[in-house]
Formats: sequence, C-alpha cells, structure tokens
Amino acid sequence: MAGGNKTLMELIHQIFPTWHIYLDMFLIGFATYGFLRIKKKIKTK
Repeated sequence: MAGGNKTLMELIHQIFPTWHIYLDMFLIGFATYGFLRIKKKIKTK
C-alpha cells in the first residue's frame, strides 16, 4: 500500500511542482479561515 502511495505522490509531483502544493494548502487554509469567520458573524447577528 505504501508503495502505491509513493507512486501517487510522484505522479502528483510530476503534474504539480512543490510550490503549487504549498500554494494550494495556503489557499485551502485561507478559505477555511474566511468561511469560519463569516459563519461566526452570521451566528452572532
């Protein structure tokens, strides 16, 4: 199973460079943070 997982990671690295993965992680974190802030604002209204 670990071998297949490594192959998948290699495939991802071929398609997306490493910086792209970090950029996606940052965007996902930022979107989650914004979503939670908006949700909190609606709840307090």
